[in-house]
Amino acid sequence: MQTDDRNSPPTAEAGDLTTVAMGSLLADMNHDIRTSMNGIVGMLELLLETDLTDAQHEYARVAQNSVDTLLEVIERIVDLSLLESNQFSLTRTPFDLLSVLQAACEDKRPAAAEKGLRLTVHYPQSALLVGDPARLRQVVGILVNTAIRVADHGDIAVRHELDLGDRAGKLRMAVHASGPSEAGAQLTAALNQPLRTCMAALKMHGKNAVELALCVRLARLMGGSISVESAPRLGASFRLLLDIPHAAGAIAGMRILLLDEHAGRWDATLAPLAEAGARIEHAGSFAAGMQALSQAAAQGAPYALLLLAPAVQGIDADTLRTAVHGEPGYARLGIGVLMNADAPEKDRIRASGFGAVITEETTAEQLMHAALRLAGLITEHGGALQASTGTPPMDSASAATMFEGQRVLVADDNPVNQQVAIRMLEKIGCRTDVARNGQEAVDMQRDGAYDLILMDCDMPLLDGYQATSLIRRLDGPVKHVPVIALTACTTQDERDRCAAAGMNDFLSKPIRPQTLKDMLTRWMPRAEVAETHSAAVDDELDMVREMFGTDFAELAALYRNDSPPRIAAMRAAHAAGDHALLAKVSHALSGSSASIGATALSLLCRELENAAKAGALGDFAARLGGIEAEYRRVSAKIQSLLG
Repeated sequence: MQTDDRNSPPTAEAGDLTTVAMGSLLADMNHDIRTSMNGIVGMLELLLETDLTDAQHEYARVAQNSVDTLLEVIERIVDLSLLESNQFSLTRTPFDLLSVLQAACEDKRPAAAEKGLRLTVHYPQSALLVGDPARLRQVVGILVNTAIRVADHGDIAVRHELDLGDRAGKLRMAVHASGPSEAGAQLTAALNQPLRTCMAALKMHGKNAVELALCVRLARLMGGSISVESAPRLGASFRLLLDIPHAAGAIAGMRILLLDEHAGRWDATLAPLAEAGARIEHAGSFAAGMQALSQAAAQGAPYALLLLAPAVQGIDADTLRTAVHGEPGYARLGIGVLMNADAPEKDRIRASGFGAVITEETTAEQLMHAALRLAGLITEHGGALQASTGTPPMDSASAATMFEGQRVLVADDNPVNQQVAIRMLEKIGCRTDVARNGQEAVDMQRDGAYDLILMDCDMPLLDGYQATSLIRRLDGPVKHVPVIALTACTTQDERDRCAAAGMNDFLSKPIRPQTLKDMLTRWMPRAEVAETHSAAVDDELDMVREMFGTDFAELAALYRNDSPPRIAAMRAAHAAGDHALLAKVSHALSGSSASIGATALSLLCRELENAAKAGALGDFAARLGGIEAEYRRVSAKIQSLLG
């Protein structure tokens, strides 16, 4: 007798395999949809920045919001499927709990107000913890959203409590929604049922079905639980209980380099880091510090951050920071400065671009926070690095000034994606080239030395991972170019794969203009520095002309005859490796420029002088290019003043 397997009930094993296959299929579909959406979203974003009528702008905005909603729904369906098939993974990164909770709750106020509800939130104390901040924010946001949807009137009250133990913090969150008890009872009955039954029971709440099912399973994956309580005429309460480890463990083993010629004077200030297990190593000179950084990188155990004394061997901390960031490979190294709390220059230093200013009054928690931020593990505002940069939106005019002339290579085989990236980059002042496959990207970087590469991960001949690995093996400074992954995959596994290939950061499709600007700001800091100089320093040529009167013409002629040979001498001194001569010539041009009122040019020359004295000339070409450009501007203005 033969049996017909088509009529046999599916086994548990077969069901598990089907679930896994469905999870993989949906992940692939998410990738394909995001790739296609990149052209739609990118062009809509660019369209919204053009001159449209009010009606046209509204049409484009509605289309953009609809696409955003579609992507959000697809993302949550994929997440839920991966959770059900045990293919979902959480990140473990330090984060500030208060920042994550505020981000999750505060943007829900408009939705509550639209229903006539008042949203009140009680936050816990700030604490540095380790976990997946993006998913915690998602869980908290879904609970608040669900409460808003089921509430009929009155208030939405959110209360957080945090009990800090020796190793972890116990987070308790309660969200109360006033409304009919039936909603709470139905949700309570559905939460602990199998997925299909749960989804069917939740369908009456519309969008809550996918969201709340995802929320429950995420909480369980994080080791927590969600419950719902309801009472007649009193509404429903959603509760989250979660244990989250302390972030002190992220400090243990962290390598920190301290650059100070006086060993030991900051031991007391840095004691909390040492007690948490950080390895604080000392270098007494700039040369010794650069050697230590290089050796650590070569050994595969680079320093997480650098701390500077206010001055080392007569070179101020500002100059040291500029010199270190100018060296290939260290442009993104987190640098903090140590100084006395009563130092008169403390406020100036704080505003000059250091990642942290640490004094003897810095608390242990503030010190931990600064170390994690400098190491790139959390953002300036405490959230995880992947969650948000926390920077205010940048308008197109500011971005065009900041990124003017920066060379970006777009490596992508999709013509639509190429156009989206090129249009966005050119709109903010970048110069772009296109590589249509990974091999072209490697060859073009070898020959062209770009400031940054946007690298698609899925390309012919060589994919983005292989291309990046080859770029990291090129000779010279070209191998240190920042490489940003462009991918339609959004999983942590994909992020890890990009990092393992040597990519610096991760940009998921569809690309947004503001996200792209934030990424460029993070990875092309020299453009930002140059913009700061030109914006912050005005020349005083008009004042000097008034002071000298008719004698200004003679002074100007001397200056314009003398300056070009000095600039040529700078180039020759660098080519000969004569740092002492380069410093001497830079000093001379700085002085003559200051005398005629070319203050910005004088500052650029003085910075080159300091860099030459420190032996930090990895960015000499960029520095000299800035000096030449500023001299051309000054010379043209002098000509206009002479009439």
